[in-house]
Amino acid sequence: CNIFNSRSLKSKTLNFCLFFSKFSLNLRTKSVKYEIISTILIENSLIIIEYNLHMLIQKFSLEELECGSIKDTFLKFNDFKKLSVEEMLNDIEETNHKTERRLIQEVNELFQSVNNDSQELKNISNKFKSMTADLLNHFDKEEKEVFPLMRQQSFDFSIMAKITELENEHLKQQDQQTIIGQLINLFIENQIVTPDIQNTFDKINELFADISEHLEKEEVICFSKYEG
Repeated sequence: CNIFNSRSLKSKTLNFCLFFSKFSLNLRTKSVKYEIISTILIENSLIIIEYNLHMLIQKFSLEELECGSIKDTFLKFNDFKKLSVEEMLNDIEETNHKTERRLIQEVNELFQSVNNDSQELKNISNKFKSMTADLLNHFDKEEKEVFPLMRQQSFDFSIMAKITELENEHLKQQDQQTIIGQLINLFIENQIVTPDIQNTFDKINELFADISEHLEKEEVICFSKYEG
């Protein structure tokens, strides 16, 4: 059973998972985690973008996987699959877009309040602002241009061209997130991480995790369903 959607071939890199690389994993542990997650996916007839699989392997501990706490994440995708395309688009706007806009604002406020004027932290903050400015523009394009067309029309090649543009922007977002993750890891290795800085990094982690879910819902489920 192939647990991956063909869209996963469009992913240029698996480096998105580097944001979580501070959790060192040996090869055997990774293999066990892969088997557990793959089994859950197959049992629930679910598919997942490949870079999200690697993110989940990094994010969840072996204990969490063995006790089944990850199943709620997959069951949420399963419920999402049952929606119509219009309902999916509404869900993405009302949940992921709103959540990510809120988290972006919270992270920017945290950066402003952090008592640390190091160049390394400023660089992370600047990269984050640049990435999220692109992300907010991406949301506007989806909500004002592409999603309304998808609601109004069935499959159309001109709309599919716009969807392809969105997917290309997703790839750019993944690359930007990878860079930010690498900068954060370097900061953790070489600087003193105070509680307020750790809180900021944790909030970025939360944002990236929601973006990961967001992409899963759009690319693997919603856009595929629209294509029919």
